[in-house]
Amino acid sequence: MDTIILEGTIKKDLVDDMNDYLSLKYITWYAECGIPLRRGYLLVGPPGTGKTSLAVGCAGHFGLSIYCFFLGDSSLEEQDFATLFQLLPTRCIVLLAGGFCQSCAQLMESFQGYLGEAYS
Repeated sequence: MDTIILEGTIKKDLVDDMNDYLSLKYITWYAECGIPLRRGYLLVGPPGTGKTSLAVGCAGHFGLSIYCFFLGDSSLEEQDFATLFQLLPTRCIVLLAGGFCQSCAQLMESFQGYLGEAYS
């Protein structure tokens, strides 16, 4: 994470939020309430601005596996994504890449049930 440079406190805020979210206190609260433990972050920007590097850096920092889905693949339908998300481990990072094929609002609406809240 030391090699990832972002404006202001964006990186620190993200890491702090992920630390809180992955803490035992948070996990216990979600389990007690019967809420799926999911968190979404929307990283937007032109190619080459570090979105994927940040996701990979976070995965490494927190010891999480990372899974990539390319939204530009027109052969994947909504049911395919639902099936893929059911097969994912409970603790991982999912990177949805190639969002140029949909607007950000459509993207988050499509995956709201799978990702939970979105943060940008």
